[in-house]
Amino acid sequence: MMGILAYREVVVPWLNTSHLPPRPNTPMDLWLGIYGGGNASERIGFLNARSTPEVRSGTVGVSMGLSARMELPVFSENTMFTLHGSAWMSNARGLSEFDFTFGSGGHEMRVQGEVKDNRLKASLETGGESLPFELPVSDELLLSGGMGMSAFDVPLLDPGTEIYVDAFDPTTMSLGKAKITCVGKEEISLHDGKTEAFLVTTSIGGITSRAWLAADGEVLQVETPFGFTLKKISPQEAMSPVSPGENADLVRSFAIRPKGVTPKRDAVMMRVKFSGVEEKHLPPSDAVQTRTPAGYIITVPEAPVKDPGAALSEEDRARYLQSDVFVTSDHPKIREAAANAVREETDPWKQAVRLHDWVFLRVKKKPVLSIPTALDVLQSLEGDCNEHAVLFVAMARAVQIPARIAVGVVWSEEFGAFGYHAWAEVFVGDWIPMDPTFGQLVADATHIKLLNGGIDQWPRLLPHIGAMQIEVLEVR
Repeated sequence: MMGILAYREVVVPWLNTSHLPPRPNTPMDLWLGIYGGGNASERIGFLNARSTPEVRSGTVGVSMGLSARMELPVFSENTMFTLHGSAWMSNARGLSEFDFTFGSGGHEMRVQGEVKDNRLKASLETGGESLPFELPVSDELLLSGGMGMSAFDVPLLDPGTEIYVDAFDPTTMSLGKAKITCVGKEEISLHDGKTEAFLVTTSIGGITSRAWLAADGEVLQVETPFGFTLKKISPQEAMSPVSPGENADLVRSFAIRPKGVTPKRDAVMMRVKFSGVEEKHLPPSDAVQTRTPAGYIITVPEAPVKDPGAALSEEDRARYLQSDVFVTSDHPKIREAAANAVREETDPWKQAVRLHDWVFLRVKKKPVLSIPTALDVLQSLEGDCNEHAVLFVAMARAVQIPARIAVGVVWSEEFGAFGYHAWAEVFVGDWIPMDPTFGQLVADATHIKLLNGGIDQWPRLLPHIGAMQIEVLEVR
């Protein structure tokens, strides 16, 4: 989860483009160092972005290429993430074609497609399969990360000017709206001295990134809300080996060390208070975690022992049984695996238990920076919490159990802190949290849910990261 957010913050944003104002139309070969850790002081990788003016079928545009590599410690184990790809942007309509491949630890995903007649037609290659998908789009489209900075090939805006541009994010196969603003001029320090640059911000969903651009549009420096910094460096320096230290460990860096009572794994009740985030970003309240004047009370629900009593609305049932390019619950391979796991069992809760045990026992626990799809996890049978949750939810939906991914934080005895985590919830009369990563049929009370949703919703975590504080008032 943290790796995907890092990728969205650091890599995809360089693909932004818009034809609205004039933009640089000269060849560029840009090399940037990627820095993380304390005060973004450790170089953890590089990004090379290239653009060349090109005319296709009489249409003027820009051909773009991108290569990036990040090496990040995850649970103190160095994990590499790579991206290679290309895109072509028409000056008249923006994004026209794209083809990108993401890789990490033996996992690979490719997304390619084109925009034509206000439709984005694409395919996702994952787990040895090609999955087509299609989205309606506007006349002008930006290729971007949902939370990213519009820096590479950004429109040349006058100070005080702002524009709004529709954006497609290939990591989540989703559409969004980006607000790009030229704030003004600022002096910044680079390795070769000080220089004056244009400060350009990009905001999506209230989260803002900042980039400093030269007068010709060349990117000099970027700061992301996730705590990464990108700086212009030489190709030789960019390609030199990196050795990120413990300060760059994604999990440790963003762990939340609570005040008050020390939590314990397998707790059945926990009462906590939150601070550091706006009211609108506080955790949701439901039957498992309830907001009260005395703080949030999280309790472990009883496992169902009888037939479900309540029922979901038809709309919600359809929503939580739906298949998509990540949770591929209608794919024959997922259906076959789910059927084999539940065997002759027909009771929904007992089916969920068998699916939990199947995923917990068969998926090897391994930190990766992949963008997980259920098909890829089923093929590799390895991964961390994201992979476990995505596969479990897909298999549950395949046997007609409404299921969803929960994202939040959970107590870690190893770190003595709360770490970001994903688990699952199934509806069997009530929503029951299950954690197939930890092997908890009913997730313990140290699971604090911040949101429900798949990969496209994970950027909603950004307001919490580095800001949210937790005080534990009571644990049982």
